Amino acid sequence: MNNKNNQYDPQVVQNFFDNVYIDRGMIKWQGFFLSDHTVAIKRKRNDNKIFYEQKIPPRMKRGEIRLKVARAYEEQLLVEIQLNECNRDLLFENAIKSRIKGFNEDSVYLGDGKFVSISMMRSIRLANNGKG
Repeated sequence: MNNKNNQYDPQVVQNFFDNVYIDRGMIKWQGFFLSDHTVAIKRKRNDNKIFYEQKIPPRMKRGEIRLKVARAYEEQLLVEIQLNECNRDLLFENAIKSRIKGFNEDSVYLGDGKFVSISMMRSIRLANNGKG
């Protein structure tokens, strides 16, 4: 701009962009990530952390599982049953905590109409007064 009469002067503008203004290019755009994208990145990082930190007990043999089921039923102990199934994110579901109301060769009855197949059990742990 010309200071004398405040009129537009293209030479002053061109001089400003040629010699004074420095375009930061892509650097300035890094601060404009969409908040949804940032949230998605954090969620993925959390999912990966959960996946790698998940503590899954080793798979037990069916005979071992049946022995623990029988003991838990006889002594009415609380058990934690880890099923050998993963969800769509390849994470094992939380262990089922319950008392065993009945069982046979192939399945365990936990009450409330809930049956669990012994072949689907990964492990069973005695949750109270039992050592595992």
